[in-house]
Amino acid sequence: MQKIKDQLIDLQLQNTEHPPKMKNDVSKSQEEFRDFIGEDESIQNIKNNIKLFAKTPSPLFIYGETGTGKEVIVQNIHRASRTQGPLITQNCAAIPDNLLESFLFGTVKGGFTGAVDKEGLFEFANGGILFLDEINSLSMNLQAKLLRVLQDQKVRRVGGTKEIPVSVKIISATNIHPIELLENKEMREDLFYRLNVLYLELPPLRSRKEDIPLLIEHFISEYNVKLKKSIKGITEEALAYLMDHSWPGNIRELKNMIERLMNLVQSDYIGKSDIEFSDYLHVISPNYAQGDFFRKKNTKVNFKEEIQRIERKMIMDSLYETKGNISQAARNLDLPQQSLSNKIKKYNLEPEIIRIKLLKYE
Repeated sequence: MQKIKDQLIDLQLQNTEHPPKMKNDVSKSQEEFRDFIGEDESIQNIKNNIKLFAKTPSPLFIYGETGTGKEVIVQNIHRASRTQGPLITQNCAAIPDNLLESFLFGTVKGGFTGAVDKEGLFEFANGGILFLDEINSLSMNLQAKLLRVLQDQKVRRVGGTKEIPVSVKIISATNIHPIELLENKEMREDLFYRLNVLYLELPPLRSRKEDIPLLIEHFISEYNVKLKKSIKGITEEALAYLMDHSWPGNIRELKNMIERLMNLVQSDYIGKSDIEFSDYLHVISPNYAQGDFFRKKNTKVNFKEEIQRIERKMIMDSLYETKGNISQAARNLDLPQQSLSNKIKKYNLEPEIIRIKLLKYE
């Protein structure tokens, strides 16, 4: 695990040792929001706030459901800041807590068995932005240490005594509403108030459906290049079909679905039948807010059976997305890995996982 941690840190460093050269202000301004698609009023307000937030070193706290584009927001803030400093991104749930401390703050040789002199992410991000996603995954002990670094603007490596000054803009994010985090004691109040100097709340895709055609057009263009396709667009019937979906996975779900359709479509336009076919292959998530995506309205269902059906479908969708990786699927579903493993056994999904893993070799 120590070797893996060191390799991860080295990769982060490689990505920041050669920052891209700054372009002139005109082209930079045009590129600031190139990945942030939307004309909804809430999105326009966020774009205006990005320009303001990019000019200040104050911490920013972002809340948004899974798949709403929190990392895209951070990338746009970094571009808009016109800083030469790096953007370092770390998902706090992706690394065990005992390793995350040394990952963030660095280590001193002899501090513990196998320790070497190593910079942490705070030092790598010095002069730039450090984005901590799923900040609520940190233990209370590590949250206290993070608070001290934010207050003192100094970092002390694990096993060391020297305090190293750092100048880092902290952006943190969570997919759980701040009120719920504080009520459930998942986050220290003093840390939250320190991080929540500036605040952004990203709207779910279901509340800005008028942006769906723009997003579809953007993703079709993107995957035409990646997949060497020449799809011209989507039919009106298919678009209306998608507009009726609640998109619980938000933009990520829409993007993944378009990628899957782009691999299957044989004509110039994505049609309704293509969407139905992709659902038959179990590669599109159900409409959790309105019942099954293709279910007829007013169909009577048993509540317990419906909950189990939705739960099984959510698990299968996540396993398809992660190519059968149970650990990653558990993180995507915000479930403990043991809980997901128990549910996989409950629904007898082990053969499905084997089949999913075999698909990537075909």
